[in-house]
Amino acid sequence: LWPAGDTDYTGEVIALLETFTTDCSKPSIHFFGHTHGYSRGQSRDHRHLMVNVASAGGNIDYWGEYAQTDHEQYTVSQDEWGFVVVEVEAGPDPQLRLRRVSRGNEYVPRDNEVRDEVIVRLHADPPTTPVALWPQDEAVSPDCATLWACPFHDPDDELHGASWWQVSADCSDFSAPAFDAWVQHENQYNGEDTQAGDDLTDVKIGDLAAQSTWCWRVRHRDRGLRWSEWSEPVTFTTGATTLLEIDLVNPGAEDGTDGWTVTAGYLESLTAGECDGTEPHDGDRYFGVGGLCESAEYGEAFQRADVSEHADAIDAGTTLALFEGWLSDWGGDDRPEIELVFRDGDEAEIGRSERIGSTATTWELVQGDASVPVGTRAIDFVLAGTRNAGVDNDSYVDDLRLRLAVDDSAGCDEPPPDLDPEQVCPEPPATDDDDDTAADDDDDDDTAASGDDDGCGACSQASGGAGLAAWLLLLFVTAMRSRHT
Repeated sequence: LWPAGDTDYTGEVIALLETFTTDCSKPSIHFFGHTHGYSRGQSRDHRHLMVNVASAGGNIDYWGEYAQTDHEQYTVSQDEWGFVVVEVEAGPDPQLRLRRVSRGNEYVPRDNEVRDEVIVRLHADPPTTPVALWPQDEAVSPDCATLWACPFHDPDDELHGASWWQVSADCSDFSAPAFDAWVQHENQYNGEDTQAGDDLTDVKIGDLAAQSTWCWRVRHRDRGLRWSEWSEPVTFTTGATTLLEIDLVNPGAEDGTDGWTVTAGYLESLTAGECDGTEPHDGDRYFGVGGLCESAEYGEAFQRADVSEHADAIDAGTTLALFEGWLSDWGGDDRPEIELVFRDGDEAEIGRSERIGSTATTWELVQGDASVPVGTRAIDFVLAGTRNAGVDNDSYVDDLRLRLAVDDSAGCDEPPPDLDPEQVCPEPPATDDDDDTAADDDDDDDTAASGDDDGCGACSQASGGAGLAAWLLLLFVTAMRSRHT
């Protein structure tokens, strides 16, 4: 909600706690009050929670008020007053229960509503190792395909918290995957859950090398922050690409505004922070459509791409144009957009795509497609930016791309409709009610609390308290802030 004060120091503290968690096999959590609002996230590779507990009163950092960031680690952010209640249990089955109790804000009052809750148990079993369901030894499109895994199962009946997907050219080495996606079960950002409806059992991949062999794997995480083992990697192949790349001149503003014609307002090629702007998505520059150094309420520019060499395919009536760009805004109000305009041999307009855009405050990949009208010989790639608040037009665009699918086969390869997980996925293993997870859990080595010279016993003793410190590290980080509005 207010990332302006993010510092390297915060990351250093988190790294220390993550190291503690991994080395000592104990969950950790740090609380802070940097932002005037509530945020809760978790590390991907460690059982570590990070919780911004503010604010009980005073000014709130509302959505759209500042240049806000959708960090992948954080899954719940709320511009509300409230407080956090933490209950810690020791004993044979230690656990931590955290609840956010909300008082709402000046626009939407709430009367002590529990708006977020997470439970972390020390001796919980990990989810069952998933099975990579589809594709297996099949050929799919390198441009778009769906990976599908068998359903989540957890022996402790915990709910599905996240899935982690990887694609590699080598089944024995996933250290530099061609595709790597950590997808969490929720992302409450800017007043909506952008992950609503995702059951985490499938993910779309694309932009893989054509006519190649690939391996993929997946693992599941429960909401208590336990990861399963990785699934056994399975192979698939990619066929020939069906897409034709249409080369754009200067698609990422690296050469100023060369190649682009301004039709309204301003188009600027900006470096990081120039005129109080943002960081480029990639490279050294990005486009400001509408302008920051000089600003207009509305800005528009275009580049005309010649596609006449594909006339035969286009006139067959089955060609699809795929266009995309990375879009961003400062505070969530102004709106960058992209659009295609189709022109015939006389440069007369014969059709348009839908105009698509975003008000995301971090770089977001926006993609669209449109049928290419018969007779098209040129395509205008249009950039637009509309100022809806403030004095700057914070419509940012970077890394544009235009492709043609010439045989009407640009859809995403999906699992066959008759593939039924209930028929092909293995039965979840039976749960042993008598299993002593406290004794058998390899991840929670008893030496972590024994005081051995691995640093973990010292951590326990330094924390104080025989019950709590034996299994959990809590850290309170105070961030001083002298901003008043």
